[in-house]
Amino acid sequence: MSGRRLLVALVLLAGCGDDEQPVTEPHRTQTPQRAVGDLVAAVELGDGAAFCRLVGRDPGDAEGVEALNACGRKAGIDPLRVPTSEGFSVRSVKVAGSRATAKLGTGQTVQLERAGRGWRVLSFRP
Repeated sequence: MSGRRLLVALVLLAGCGDDEQPVTEPHRTQTPQRAVGDLVAAVELGDGAAFCRLVGRDPGDAEGVEALNACGRKAGIDPLRVPTSEGFSVRSVKVAGSRATAKLGTGQTVQLERAGRGWRVLSFRP
């Protein structure tokens, strides 16, 4: 396991998200770039509630890291494939109506959909 994957796995296992201070608030996620950055932060912090909001999935009875993993499975997004904030960058964003495509500096592509005042992550591909 690479050092990065080990670090992310340890963070996920630690479940160090703070439920009282969510990573994503509706008024903050107004751009596709912000939504992708918030997704990265949610994974790093093990914040299942924020991750589930960003991917538009219901975690059921799961909480914390279990919610993050449950919503990741439902959305088809593997949290371990999400880049870390170290070196994270959005290279470009194309918005077409209610859809957006973000290209990351890591070469990954993120598809998003407008959801209210913010954006919902639809897919995260290598």
